[in-house]
Amino acid sequence: MKRLTEEEELFRRKYGHVDKRTVQYLNAVLRSIGVVGDVSDFAHVSHKPPLREEEVMYQYTRPTLAGYETIEIGQKNGKWVVQIAMASGDELVYIFFVFNRRPSMKDIKTALLVDRLYQAFWFGTLSPVFTCWECGRETHWLDTAGKTLEEKVEMLQEKYCGC
Repeated sequence: MKRLTEEEELFRRKYGHVDKRTVQYLNAVLRSIGVVGDVSDFAHVSHKPPLREEEVMYQYTRPTLAGYETIEIGQKNGKWVVQIAMASGDELVYIFFVFNRRPSMKDIKTALLVDRLYQAFWFGTLSPVFTCWECGRETHWLDTAGKTLEEKVEMLQEKYCGC
């Protein structure tokens, strides 16, 4: 078994089994939408809302499979904060992201997608490399024919390279 270098060991501790190419790509996506932080630590979870009621500037409620979730956007300490209230058993849990500019709903959806994708790679429910169901070629998800993050994720989930 190959021994990891010190740099590889530090990377593994921070990012788990997520490959370096994926981390670099996801970090570039986060930077492009104004998220503050690294893919390994940009999503925060809290049992109390990070924004006080008077700091909330915009509020959206949207249906989900489990009911509804409320997305609130406001400013705190010169940064934009997006907090999403989600039911977890009998209590509310807040997931929140910090942006260096006012985020659009598309930015928020992208941040949520990056978080879910990173977690799926971290926990091993998705692998960044798959065998294409049509041509049998082993493909990294970033090498698919998808042009956008959403298209690449869809192709990864379908295990289709775009032959």
